[in-house]
Amino acid sequence: MGDTAVAEPVVDFGPATIITNGKIPEADQAVLVAQSDRVGSLNARRRALEKRAVELRRRIIDERAEALLYVHGERDATNKPLYSNAEQREAGLVKTLRESRPYLALEEERRQVQDEYDRVAVEYSVAKDRLNILMAAAGVAQPIIESNYDTVFAVL
Repeated sequence: MGDTAVAEPVVDFGPATIITNGKIPEADQAVLVAQSDRVGSLNARRRALEKRAVELRRRIIDERAEALLYVHGERDATNKPLYSNAEQREAGLVKTLRESRPYLALEEERRQVQDEYDRVAVEYSVAKDRLNILMAAAGVAQPIIESNYDTVFAVL
């Protein structure tokens, strides 16, 4: 999951475009559409990584639960619990997980996904900011999107 960031060309719109009859010059439209597509692609990648991270966390929790049940079921030669108190059970759980290849593999994959997510999230944020700057330079107003569900769907 290497660094795939590519420097984007600097676009000089000159003074803000005066939009007449609802039209933006084709050159400005092309730049805005390309940047909008980039923002959309990065957002889709970011969301896919979020979903992957949720799935990995679920699998990690399952592995931990299995290890916990194993530790609680461990018995000594006299059939008494091997770990007689909470501290010992926690130590046994930690030791079991550190020796569990499936658990360690999931943790490593989770860290890689988190690193990739962090990289893509920064790229997404920068691309979105760049789109906003380009829109302002082209004389296009950024639509206001209401994020409060109650406000958006409130009965008037």
